Amino acid sequence: MARLARLYAPDTTQLVQARLLPHIAQQAEVQAMKPQIARWLEQASGHYRLPIHAWSMTQDSIYLLSTPREPRSISQVVQAIGRHLASSLKQGAVFASRYRSCLVESGDYLLACMIWLEIYVHQQEGISHPDRLPWSSAGMHTGRLYQDIAWITDHETYWRLGNTPFERQARYRQLCEDGLSHAMSYKIQSILQGQWALGTEEFIATMSEVASRRVMPGQKGRPRKEDNK
Repeated sequence: MARLARLYAPDTTQLVQARLLPHIAQQAEVQAMKPQIARWLEQASGHYRLPIHAWSMTQDSIYLLSTPREPRSISQVVQAIGRHLASSLKQGAVFASRYRSCLVESGDYLLACMIWLEIYVHQQEGISHPDRLPWSSAGMHTGRLYQDIAWITDHETYWRLGNTPFERQARYRQLCEDGLSHAMSYKIQSILQGQWALGTEEFIATMSEVASRRVMPGQKGRPRKEDNK
């Protein structure tokens, strides 16, 4: 089966996962390099003009929430990180495959994706307080960890949570404490793995008109033949 073309729609946010190869992820050296990976991400996102709204790094993956200005911006940033990491480790490929991404509707779906990548994926690794991790933007958004991440551009959806930084942090902190439903976390994971669009029916219909390729799975099997009468 031919692999899908890269997904892109103008002015539309994407949730991104770049997964490390298992033997790379298991290296203690890689885990110790997380601060350096953050610096590479800062440099690459600035060079390729990619606004990043949230990010985190787990044992085996780098996650981003970003609104690319150009179709190739995300690819360029991920490739730059891969080159730096491969050079430092004196390895060939470091990522398990091409990165995965999905289009995300602003509003509740975008906030759910923020919580998913900043909190949920770390909880799945058994981490009790993900918003205290330095290799994530969670602490910046909840206010629980002082972080001066100048290269993070807060999405307008996050800005609408309050009139002041303290109000926004308090509201987002409460949303994180409330957590995601099992249905929502499963939906995000499934759509990210499939590389489709996450949102309302209206959003998906709009994306179907403007995106670089189809944004939802096609029907399986051959089309039904009409009965001849």
